[in-house]
Amino acid sequence: LSTCAFCKRAITFLQEHDVAFRYVYLDKINPMVKQTVKSELKERFVDLPVFPVLVVDEEEALSGFAEDTWKERLGLD
Repeated sequence: LSTCAFCKRAITFLQEHDVAFRYVYLDKINPMVKQTVKSELKERFVDLPVFPVLVVDEEEALSGFAEDTWKERLGLD
C-alpha cells in the first residue's frame, strides 16, 4: 500500500540489498484488478492479511515486513 510505513521500509530494504523486485501499490489500481490480485494471492498462498506481501520465486509468500525473516528467506547476510 502506498501509505503503509512497513511497505516503504520493505522497499527500502530490498533496494539496499540489491534485490531485484517488482511491486504494485494495491491502493492505486483499479478496484476490480485489486480484488483479482488479492483473490489470487489468497488462493495461492492461503490467507495473507498483513502488508507488505513478498512473493519469492512464485513459490512462497511472506506476510508483513520482518527484516530478519526476509533476510533469512532471501539468503542475505
